Amino acid sequence: MKRHLALAITIVLFPFSQILAQANAPRLPVEWIKVLNNRDYFPAVEEVINQAKGSIWVMMYSARYYTEPPKYARHYTHGEGQPYSNTNLLLEDLVEAAKRGVKVIVILDSSDWNKENTEKNRFFAGMLKEGGVKVFLDDPRVTTHDKLILVDDDLTIVGSTNWTYYALEENNETSVMIKSGEVNHAYKKYFLQVKQGAQRF
Repeated sequence: MKRHLALAITIVLFPFSQILAQANAPRLPVEWIKVLNNRDYFPAVEEVINQAKGSIWVMMYSARYYTEPPKYARHYTHGEGQPYSNTNLLLEDLVEAAKRGVKVIVILDSSDWNKENTEKNRFFAGMLKEGGVKVFLDDPRVTTHDKLILVDDDLTIVGSTNWTYYALEENNETSVMIKSGEVNHAYKKYFLQVKQGAQRF
């Protein structure tokens, strides 16, 4: 009992900074972080996409363009002339960004086990490609479960939020927007590593 108590006290008192140092976790400077919970995500992401000047890189596990109301939506409302999902608007925003000269690259998951997700991602990819966006599908033997957006040289958005109606409108999801050139650069290196194993759509 005393041994267990001593161990517990040691763990509590051991500085968290030393734990990070021992794990070799890089410490990168950050200007600011904005928390994007649930419905905060879409307007914040759409704003930075529409304001992007140089580049938008997106890596997404699930991305959907809806041509009809979402099948299992619980709280769905659709006004006349409105898109079936805000994910449709995100796709259109990427296409518009590419048209104004922003370098837009999207990597989507493809899978040798999750055929439904792959098929729907390919539909999204096809629409992006028609709009002039460079799209890649990852190695089907590796699940790319990322939800990552890199805008210009200083913004990173990362978290749990897929580009689906359910993630944007019904689920509990959380992401963060980080303003930091160093964080953006670190994730760009990772993005390019994944892209090396992906195929152009």
